[in-house]
Amino acid sequence: MTTHPATPPLSSGDQPEEASATRKPSFWHYGLYFVVTLASLGTLAWVPIADAATRLRRRWLFGLAMVYALAGTAEAILYLASVDTAVTALLMVLLVVSGVVVQVFLVRELQRTETRQPQPSTRVSTGR
Repeated sequence: MTTHPATPPLSSGDQPEEASATRKPSFWHYGLYFVVTLASLGTLAWVPIADAATRLRRRWLFGLAMVYALAGTAEAILYLASVDTAVTALLMVLLVVSGVVVQVFLVRELQRTETRQPQPSTRVSTGR
């Protein structure tokens, strides 16, 4: 005689609901935000801000992303035109430093919202 378990076993991609609801996202989960800003020397600092605005659903962050996009465009034009290297370097430093500071706060806010609102279970009911 064969006995069947009361609950079906989890597949390799499923996690127990308790573990996924209490799991705190790592700070390095959003590490790519900082890589993009630093690797582009501030020119693409607006991309992580726009991503955070989408995830947090905050319109004012889109405005901030547009300000960073305009400043990044000005930085690229000044760099390519080689007008004044001191102004370009100053703008580059300002974009990198301010972009990283803003992104630290955004990552903390994203972590807070993810721990408060657990992701819904993607497990499909078998109807048994």
